Amino acid sequence: MSRDAEIKFKLSKIETLHFKKSRVLKNLSLDIIDIQINLNFEVNFQQKSIGTIFGVKYFEEGKNLIELFVKLVFEIEQETWQKLHEGNSIKIPRDFARHLAVLSVGTARGILHCKTEKTVYNKLVLPPINLTEVIKQDIEIFPV
Repeated sequence: MSRDAEIKFKLSKIETLHFKKSRVLKNLSLDIIDIQINLNFEVNFQQKSIGTIFGVKYFEEGKNLIELFVKLVFEIEQETWQKLHEGNSIKIPRDFARHLAVLSVGTARGILHCKTEKTVYNKLVLPPINLTEVIKQDIEIFPV
């Protein structure tokens, strides 16, 4: 499929899969915070949808502070689905995968803000993530 082909889809679901604040803090030094991110894609062949699961974990001196995992589900239009369907797999073009990932990161950023509002954890703003470094090629997913 050409990278220039139009991919028709809609966001159909946002779900906070997991949110956990490890302990109560009165003060937070942003100088010693480490961040770990995780991004996965999944496909529901029956519903013709692609899901992203984005996770972020914040650590202070090796100890968990916050964990957040968010799932977004995107319904793919029938004609587009047929173009993405290759044999028994779905091939998600790199640029489209990046687009879905950008939507997921932005959604996670908003959820993190809402869940930490009026707490010391609200200082933990999810920084910009260069998704061109994370997603370097098309993503092919086979049914399980």
